[in-house]
Amino acid sequence: MPPTPEVVAEILSEYKRTRSPFKAANAVGVDVAVVWAVIDDNKDQVGAFEERYGGKGRPELEPYVVATRRALVGVWDNTSDEIRTARAQYEAGTHEMCTGRDGAWLLLYSIPRRYPVTGRAEYFTPENS
Repeated sequence: MPPTPEVVAEILSEYKRTRSPFKAANAVGVDVAVVWAVIDDNKDQVGAFEERYGGKGRPELEPYVVATRRALVGVWDNTSDEIRTARAQYEAGTHEMCTGRDGAWLLLYSIPRRYPVTGRAEYFTPENS
């Protein structure tokens, strides 16, 4: 039996909030198969991530952005000087690298550490990655 419109609305709301079919199923009290069916029937509503900051990420993290790219297109340009520098700083233990997302955009961050760490030498060599 298909879920009622109220249950569908509740599933969609919970799924948009958590981005997890399993958490949405638990919160609404339905089987996860029902949630998957609702997601498949409403791909136009749940398919895209919401862009909150114009694709640039949180304003307080903008100084640390190394590179951006569309989330569904290709991979990072590992030959760019910015990414090479960020990787070298990560291997030196002076920076942390992480990714973020703003809508359809992935953002690569390089954030300075307060205290350097060791043990990251040759982290990005082909044998290790």
